[in-house]
Amino acid sequence: MVSDISTLSTQQYSVLALRKDAYFKDDVLFASITRPLQITKGGLTLNIATGLNADDSVSFASRHVPIAAPRLENEITLGYSVRYAKNSQVVALFNRANVFAETPVLENQFMLKFNQKF
Repeated sequence: MVSDISTLSTQQYSVLALRKDAYFKDDVLFASITRPLQITKGGLTLNIATGLNADDSVSFASRHVPIAAPRLENEITLGYSVRYAKNSQVVALFNRANVFAETPVLENQFMLKFNQKF
């Protein structure tokens, strides 16, 4: 059971730049740098049942659980969207997470999407 929650502090930002008609009519080239909403400070206290006493009462222990992110993550996204043919569109996205982190662990994602209206 949660018995106490401290005041939470959060952090988030997003910057986006895009250019329409970069190479072809109605195409879009864009880049963004974001920090998704993350808790930077705070925690909660849990009362956890630890056992049953001889008189059938339950004994409890309190545990403080920090819920702040261990490190703040940033993401860079590069994307391009273009109409491929009549009633169709192609979108390509490249996403890299943990860009400005102190640790060298990076997560890369690539997405290629093709839409066609019938």
